[in-house]
Amino acid sequence: MQSGLFRFVLIGPDNVIKKWIVDFKVTPPIIGETNAGNVDVEMTMKDSDFMKIVTGKLRPDQ
Repeated sequence: MQSGLFRFVLIGPDNVIKKWIVDFKVTPPIIGETNAGNVDVEMTMKDSDFMKIVTGKLRPDQ
């Protein structure tokens, strides 16, 4: 797997926004809720779509 710093911007009910960072530059990867810093990749989506992707019910390219 490639290393990098990923930010997931998840939009929940009532448009509440949560930002999660996954740092694949370290082993094991670190996951945290934060707004800080530059990232290599940022993905923004509804939290319901994110859950469909991680459970295999939705392909990310759809």
